[in-house]
Amino acid sequence: MFRILSVCLILLIADIGIAQEKKDVIEWSNERLTWNDFQGTPLTSSNFIAVSAGKISVSSNESDTPLTNELHLTVRALFYKKKSWSITNSKEILKHEQLHADIRELYARLIRKKLLEKAVFGSREDAQKWIDLVYSELDKKMRKTQGEYDDTTDHSMNKKSQQEWDEKITMQLEGLKEYTDTELTITIN
Repeated sequence: MFRILSVCLILLIADIGIAQEKKDVIEWSNERLTWNDFQGTPLTSSNFIAVSAGKISVSSNESDTPLTNELHLTVRALFYKKKSWSITNSKEILKHEQLHADIRELYARLIRKKLLEKAVFGSREDAQKWIDLVYSELDKKMRKTQGEYDDTTDHSMNKKSQQEWDEKITMQLEGLKEYTDTELTITIN
């Protein structure tokens, strides 16, 4: 009886942890970030007035088994509330930070596109190698783009450049709108 109670308690704690993690993470959507989403503690040693923390997540569904000939993936652009912070409530800075999230979504769409272009593989190992290669290549490019964005906009201080980036990323997202679905399937022959 004690073992059953212990297992139930462990599963309940795990479920609470997963639910808490989901509350602390925002998946990219057309809904804009607000300053309430920036719940992290500002770093006193930082020169920045705001930080938008996030990443692109590529995961396979746990229900996939080696017996099927399909691999179901989820590719999401994520924003971490507890790691993102601000010491301002400036609308311009919020718009700048939103574009960091939009750039993550842009690269998530590029990953989805590239994975779907070669969606048939001879083995799960081949598929995993391709997924790792695509993710690594585009994550590196995304990080470079994020740096260029901050540099050319001077962290939103250069209004003209900020407007150009807003328009550029909006157009690129629109051009990849057919890759907004976070779920994709790869076939294993």
